[in-house]
Amino acid sequence: MQKNSLDIDRAVGDVTSGARFLRDLPWVEADAPVGVVGFCLGGGLALLSLGRTDAFGAGVIYYHSLFPDAAELEGIDVGLLCHYGADDRTTPREEVDAFTATLDRYEKRYEVAFYEGAGHSFLNPGNNPSPAQGRAREESLERTFGFLREELTGA
Repeated sequence: MQKNSLDIDRAVGDVTSGARFLRDLPWVEADAPVGVVGFCLGGGLALLSLGRTDAFGAGVIYYHSLFPDAAELEGIDVGLLCHYGADDRTTPREEVDAFTATLDRYEKRYEVAFYEGAGHSFLNPGNNPSPAQGRAREESLERTFGFLREELTGA
């Protein structure tokens, strides 16, 4: 499916349904905090889900390629961790700077990490086996797990 043919509202509903599904599992408490992690197009959908619902307790965004309108970001009330390759042509630094300026304007709580020598989709090990991509994968995962642990459990 191409991005321009995606039913955004339905996709956001599907993402949000994932949080409800997890909370319905017998070993998960009904009010347990749930995080959302999105990559590329999914990163944009995660941002939209965070802005439109209160289903999530934290968000981790990897090199999102779908940029919500500024007004869509205003509703985000949880911490964000955002990862980008410094050499990413799909999600260029200028777009990330505009995104973070909007987050600043709305006084959102967020962290941004850029990874030198990494391009788009650096978490995909088959994308580029370079040492820089490998470091970006390792560092971003370590940051992600620590961030989610802190945001969702306070530990």
